[in-house]
This record gives sequence, structure tokens and C-alpha cells, in this order.
Amino acid sequence: MVHKRAAAAFLIMSQKGSPTGQTRTSDVQAATILVVDDDPAVCHLTSSMLEMQGFSVLCASNGLEAIELFKRHAGRVHMLVADIVMPNISGPQLAQHLRTFSPDLPVLFLSGVVSPGNFQGVMGGWMLRKPYSSKMLVSKVKEVLAIAA
Repeated sequence: MVHKRAAAAFLIMSQKGSPTGQTRTSDVQAATILVVDDDPAVCHLTSSMLEMQGFSVLCASNGLEAIELFKRHAGRVHMLVADIVMPNISGPQLAQHLRTFSPDLPVLFLSGVVSPGNFQGVMGGWMLRKPYSSKMLVSKVKEVLAIAA
């Protein structure tokens, strides 16, 4: 199954991308990240990568669940990290909807099918191509949060 292979690749990449024994960095501001991916393994792994670096993470498996979490944690979600291609509500559609509540919400889109060259800043967000290492993910999240601050 493609999703299981993708999750295995993420796990391998995350192990290569994070130094042994490193759990949290002292320079991470307390931020809550809403992670949305229709593949539960990818969502869990991405969340774990961010939590290991000190971020609080909310994980949703689809756009509707993400909207509910966002409303339930109103004013406490600092960033959206979402897969671009998802059933029913795509990542860009989700970002557009959430920005009606929080216009300056920073967004990082993830995709294994859309290349950064074809991306061209959808919805004013940034993009990270799958598969990514823990180091790549955390670095991009920090970069996006710093720019948005």
C-alpha cells in the first residue's frame, strides 16, 4: 500500500534527520501547530517530529476535523501544516476557510505530488515536499513562524 510505504519512508528520514538523544531545543517558542493529513501515519509522524522539538500539536485526519479543532482551540493555533491533496477539502481550501477566522494564520503545505517549482505560493503559504526529515520540517516551521511574527 502506498500510504504505508510513505510512512515508512518518513520514519527512515526522520531518524536520519534528528541527532540521537536530542529531544527539545531551547530556542523554540511555545507554539501550537495544527497538522492535517489524510494519512494517519503521516499525520502522527509529523506531529511527533514537531512535539519532539517542543511544539504543541493538534492532529486532524481531514479538513472538517481540522476546522472543528481550530474552532475548539480558538485563538490558540499559531500555524497550519496541511497536506495539499486531501479528499473533500484540500489543504489550500482549508487554509482559505481558517483564514476567515484568523487572516494572518501562517500556513505550510506538504505534498508528495506537487513540486515547489509548480507551487507558486498557493494561498500565501510555504511548501515542503514529501518525504522530509525531522530537521527539514522543524527548520521550515521555525522559518515560517519567524516570518509571520
